[in-house]
Amino acid sequence: MSNETKALSISFRSDDGCIEHNNRDFFTDNVDKSRTPNNITYVKRDLRGLYHELFDEALAEYNARQNRPDRQIQDYYEHIRKSKKEKLFQEIIVMFGNSENCGVGSENWETAKTMLEEYMRDFEKRNPNLKVFNAVMHLDEATPHLHIDFVPVCRGQKQGLSTRVSMKRAIQQMGFSASGKKETEAILWGSSERAKLTEILNNHNIARQVVGAFHDHKSVEEYRRYAQILGSTREHINALKKENPIDLSSTDVGKILNQNDLLRETITKQKKEISQLRSRNSAKFLPIEIYNDEKRQYIIEQLQHVSCPFVEENSTIYVPEYYEPSVKKALAAFKPMEGRNIRERLKFFIDRILYSARDFEDFIKLLEDCKYEVRRGKYIAIKPPYAKRFFRLKSLGEDYSEYSLKNRIENKNKIPYEFRQAEMQANALEKPFYASINTSITLVRKFEITPAKWNKQQPYDIMNDLTIGRLLYCLNTLSELEIKSREQLYEIAADLREKAENNADDIDLKTQLSQIENVIRTYEEIVEGNYIDNLIRAERERREAEQKKENFPEQPKPTQTTNKKNNRR
Repeated sequence: MSNETKALSISFRSDDGCIEHNNRDFFTDNVDKSRTPNNITYVKRDLRGLYHELFDEALAEYNARQNRPDRQIQDYYEHIRKSKKEKLFQEIIVMFGNSENCGVGSENWETAKTMLEEYMRDFEKRNPNLKVFNAVMHLDEATPHLHIDFVPVCRGQKQGLSTRVSMKRAIQQMGFSASGKKETEAILWGSSERAKLTEILNNHNIARQVVGAFHDHKSVEEYRRYAQILGSTREHINALKKENPIDLSSTDVGKILNQNDLLRETITKQKKEISQLRSRNSAKFLPIEIYNDEKRQYIIEQLQHVSCPFVEENSTIYVPEYYEPSVKKALAAFKPMEGRNIRERLKFFIDRILYSARDFEDFIKLLEDCKYEVRRGKYIAIKPPYAKRFFRLKSLGEDYSEYSLKNRIENKNKIPYEFRQAEMQANALEKPFYASINTSITLVRKFEITPAKWNKQQPYDIMNDLTIGRLLYCLNTLSELEIKSREQLYEIAADLREKAENNADDIDLKTQLSQIENVIRTYEEIVEGNYIDNLIRAERERREAEQKKENFPEQPKPTQTTNKKNNRR
């Protein structure tokens, strides 16, 4: 390891996978065929044969249960190959560093190779549900990297095949449970594997280099300069080959190729970045006024989901003009809580009451206390006081089956415990946010406030709470910008305001300033003691409005009748 290199980046990403390319059944332009014999093959199995080995028994059991021949599956491999829900296999590509610091001919080449071997050694042991059928380390490209191809297998399934292909359920059975769109099973598993890669780095006394989210944008002139350098490098390589083709060592060639690959990679990134900058800089921000709080929050959720830049000022949201049609479509699709159907109201009530239940039997008792009729049998059914019929819990969706509800009740204390631990370890700036989160959880459980969902399409839980989500967003902003004190927070805000005034067209600055100002507003509200009080006050006003509506319902407008006789001429 070079003394200059104190840190290396980690690359862990999914790919569509091309087994023929991985096994060098064909060669791409970036492959040095002279180094192909150095590649290391860990696993090389026939995929179809693995499918027979893993699923034939479960397939036979499934087909035996089918009364109709058309529902039988003749070949599970072909069934998955034609499926739109699942892939035949998954692939991940793993790499340390890049072509600049771990490329062929560099001092870190062997270190990167050794660390990849360590990662591969325990992959299946860490991930027993991911059956590897092809794994190879490529040493004939610019940088050592692993291609790991596997079939995700889940077992003990009640529907379909008892053993079948499912990435989501395979990861779940390995202990990764989703807690919202931002923390899906796949994201949590990926984070765990990146943690393993970081551990390997640390064992070799190397720190992890985090590739920053904030970076300087390059101009078109800089892009052209990089292109010129690349052209000069190519000419230099050709001249060296002509002048002294014999004496040129493999190390020299490797370093030159490494430089070439690095420049090509840089140019590709800059080209993409310049294209994005041009489109973003040319876009105008249009104001969209939304006076309904629930509707405005719904639109903000949609914008955040697609990573669209926006600026919120009171009742107005400023969005790029190219995104205006999508916002109008979202506004048309919005449905307030009052307008939702019985099933949606029922699911929301279950989500809410679930967090007050000690166990499943206590959950049933809470339902009955709230005037919900409960009918037990093969399937549990409930009838809300405002409905005319019973609804089976399992008919509300997978998250509302008896099995899922029991699991949700069992796991509902895990995340609050983590928040309490985080509060104890937080610095002086972060602590008020965690304290507010823990207070909000208590208020929800005691029915003192009605929770609102961050993601309307997912069941309510602590990680899908709108209030808690806003507080976590503030904490994430503090973490991303590495802000540790109140003074530092206000200094950064002042600096961003000054920059934004001098660069009125810089969208990134506006977005960062909006984030910081949101943190400051929330922080000041918390330290002044109004944040939780405002939640309770808003809940009280909502309940008073509901009670008033029940006591004084709106009278239906009289319908005008037409007297046909009087209208005759």
